[in-house]
Amino acid sequence: MNYYVASSIINFISSLGVSLFVFLTNRQGSRNRWFIVFSASVAFWAFGYIFWQLAVETSSALFWIRFAMFGSIIIPLSFSEFVIRLVHHDDSFGQIRIVNYLTGLLIAFFSFSVHFIQDVQPIMAFGFWPRPGIIFYLFHLYFVLNVLLSHLLMFAETAKRRGLMRKQIFLVFMATTVGFLGGMTNHFLWYAIKIPPFGNVTISICVVIMAYAIVAHRLMDIEVIIKKALVFAGIVGASACAVSIPVAVAQFLLGGAIGVSPFWLMISGIAIAVLIYRPLERSLLELTDKYLFQKKVDYRKLLKEATEYLSELASLKWQARRVIAFLVYKARIKNASLYAYQSHAPGSLLLQASRPRLKVKGHRTIAFSHPLLTYMLDQIPRGAIQLAHIEAARKQEQNRWKQKELWEIIHLLKDHQAEAAIPCFTTDTAKRARKKKEARLIRGVLFLGPQKSDEVYKEEDLDVFFTLGQESSIAFENARLYDEQILRAHELERTNQELNNAQTMLMRSLDESEQSRKEAEKSREAQRKAKEEALEAKKKTEEMEVELIRREKLLFVEKLVKGIAHEIFNPLQPVVQYVDRLNHVFVELFTLCDEFKYEIPEEGRRQMFEQFDLFREATKVIEERIDHLYHVVDTLSQMSRADDQSVKSIDFKIYWTNAVSVIQAQTHGDTLQEVPAKEDIPPNLPPVMANAVQLTQVFLNLYRNAIHAMDGKAEKEVSIRAWVDESDPAFLTISFSDTGSGIPTDMLPRIFDFGFSTKGTKGQGIGLNMCKTIIERFGGTIRCESEFDKGTTFLIRLPIAKEKKRVD
Repeated sequence: MNYYVASSIINFISSLGVSLFVFLTNRQGSRNRWFIVFSASVAFWAFGYIFWQLAVETSSALFWIRFAMFGSIIIPLSFSEFVIRLVHHDDSFGQIRIVNYLTGLLIAFFSFSVHFIQDVQPIMAFGFWPRPGIIFYLFHLYFVLNVLLSHLLMFAETAKRRGLMRKQIFLVFMATTVGFLGGMTNHFLWYAIKIPPFGNVTISICVVIMAYAIVAHRLMDIEVIIKKALVFAGIVGASACAVSIPVAVAQFLLGGAIGVSPFWLMISGIAIAVLIYRPLERSLLELTDKYLFQKKVDYRKLLKEATEYLSELASLKWQARRVIAFLVYKARIKNASLYAYQSHAPGSLLLQASRPRLKVKGHRTIAFSHPLLTYMLDQIPRGAIQLAHIEAARKQEQNRWKQKELWEIIHLLKDHQAEAAIPCFTTDTAKRARKKKEARLIRGVLFLGPQKSDEVYKEEDLDVFFTLGQESSIAFENARLYDEQILRAHELERTNQELNNAQTMLMRSLDESEQSRKEAEKSREAQRKAKEEALEAKKKTEEMEVELIRREKLLFVEKLVKGIAHEIFNPLQPVVQYVDRLNHVFVELFTLCDEFKYEIPEEGRRQMFEQFDLFREATKVIEERIDHLYHVVDTLSQMSRADDQSVKSIDFKIYWTNAVSVIQAQTHGDTLQEVPAKEDIPPNLPPVMANAVQLTQVFLNLYRNAIHAMDGKAEKEVSIRAWVDESDPAFLTISFSDTGSGIPTDMLPRIFDFGFSTKGTKGQGIGLNMCKTIIERFGGTIRCESEFDKGTTFLIRLPIAKEKKRVD
């Protein structure tokens, strides 16, 4: 019997054993059934492999290799279906799975034909190695794709899953990876690659890992009573395989070179296995004690270690975690949970620690009114309760109310996966709690899961845990007080910090408020200044516009006056000379006539003297008119020159007496007509603040507009009146009226707008706007009252000079 026969026998026994075990213990569910098919197909392949290796004839070898490969066709299909159900994708990959089924059926149909395996031939140490047909290549692709995709699916799921499911998938992934990698070493020789199938024995390793997953991690949801022995046997088998692998390698690599028979190599391997059996057994006992928990717990030693654990003062959470860790790792309990009393939750016990974490949500507190705590009080002085005893008591209880309470206790224990529950209180507290029936005196509850050895808790075990609970209650109470002191210190520190923060924030708020107030004041001051600057800028802009217009007009007047002066002064010079000469001639003539007057008849003399009087009167009128022309031209020349812009105190009566002739002369030149101005200006009016030249421009503009407005009227009259305003004695009111056509009511609000004119295209819309600007510059106002076809009145109010100054 060579290595390949031995490894095939091991593969057959292990695969068939696992398949039968799952079939007999739990064959419910498609996942378990496909695993049975998968394991059975491996056993089927291993069975055919054995007889193929033992065959001595070509026909027998050909039959058994085809027999073995028929099982190999079922392996990838059953494996992929098992993996799909393992990761809970039962309804996925529908079309792909149908194609997979059809491909498997097609290959199986040709499995015993020459299209799959043509014949057998010798190669290396094998006398009857199969030669593949065309269908084999399809099978090889079908095999590799199923295995590869299934492993990719498991790898992806391990990244998504957590807890037990992740461990199960990971173990299956590792086991089948090892098994398929070893089994696929058979494929090299099919393609004439001279590498022997030395990895066959890894299939048994795959079975061992799967068995461990079934036992330790409930892969098939099987509660195993004999799991310790089964896993122990599997570990021994795996160790034996580990020994046989190097022996097999030595057989093929060194056997031919040194001339040693395979039989003697096998005997040497068995001898080595016998020699290492005892050391291997001791090592395996330690491993099973660590992972499979076959070693008994020394509870006396356990209690001593627990006392040392609990002697250290720490927080309640930390103390609870240490107790739970101690129970899980030292006492070898699968799971444990601890509830303890805290002063901030006076009506219940709070969950402090649990390992592993509780899967059932909502179990974070146990109220003191819960039947479990009441039942524990009835069990004092022992106090420990077991799930099995509670279930038995419920069956025997006749009182329905008691049955309900016992059922609540059972339900609570099962939610915690606990086999027993231990109360935590000292001996003195226990006596008081039992006497007064006060569950509030219970300081905590320990929930103990099954022991890792799967043994039932004995009375002595529970007594040890009850003693541990009493020791824990003292430690828990000290830890609770320690937590309260720490909490008070933290609260005091937090209060001080909050007070400091509040003080800092208050000071900051006050500073920010003061800063905001100052900024608001600055903002208001800035707005006020900006408003004043804007008004000042507007006023200056308007003044500049008026000044620009005034200067343009002055420039025009200056040019005009210069032209008039040139045209008037030049002709007047000879006229003045001739008038002087006429006066001299008249004097001489009058002297001669006076000498010879008696020689002239009386009638003639009378007529002559009449002519002399007419001549003298005519020359006098000419001289007066020449003087008037000189005065007008001189006044216009003065107006055309740059004047003083300052606002001064002036006597309006004197001002008007000097200005009226200039205004009339100027308008007479414009309109070739002269309309007298009717005056009503008292002589004792107080002086006003104005600029004489600019005020003349205002009245000149108003007078000119009045002349134009009265054009075509039979009665033409301009009147000017002045009086102190009785409603406001600080102002002098001047009324300038005409008997013109008046201004339409809808135009009155706009007559002072720049660019607006009642004359249409004939006007420029500048004059009245300039008048308004000048009057407002003096600090006065101007407004208009008009009645259509009856006349217009402009009311000007000028400020009266407050101080007595030199009157211009």
